Amino acid sequence: MRLITYQEGCEVRVAELRGLDYIVWTAAGQQISTGRLAQVPELPGDVLLALHQQDPALSIPDGVQVWQVRNVQSFGSLLAAQQARFPDAYALMAVIPTNDLDLAFGRAQHGFFRDPEAGVIEDGLDWRDREGVWKRPGRAVSSSPGDVYVTGGAAYRVLGVGFERIAP
Repeated sequence: MRLITYQEGCEVRVAELRGLDYIVWTAAGQQISTGRLAQVPELPGDVLLALHQQDPALSIPDGVQVWQVRNVQSFGSLLAAQQARFPDAYALMAVIPTNDLDLAFGRAQHGFFRDPEAGVIEDGLDWRDREGVWKRPGRAVSSSPGDVYVTGGAAYRVLGVGFERIAP
């Protein structure tokens, strides 16, 4: 077994090579993909490139990345969790196809979303099941203060009102 740890954007990933050709990928402690290689490259970077090319689940699309605290209970309170260290305490949950933070927040609510032209629209959906949203497996809640949005290479913490830039 061989482990390759690398960073893709804000996400730290681990590729665990099992045997000669089977690889399990994890991020934030959750399995995100598995794969087999027809030919096993010698260099770790070549393994990563080969798998990224064959598995679209490993490529994060453009848009606003929505990160949520992995285990709110471990912080003792929601208020403490809202100040959790990013990205260590967070998991990437989904990507909303926009670069507008306010629009992304409006679309990251269960059961309804805000449309700039039509106003509030009720649809009864989990926000990650809406058209165009890329999602990871796992349970997500409606976006709220403490979540982190990443877009254009910068990270923003969701506040009670608005956003605070927390990384470049």
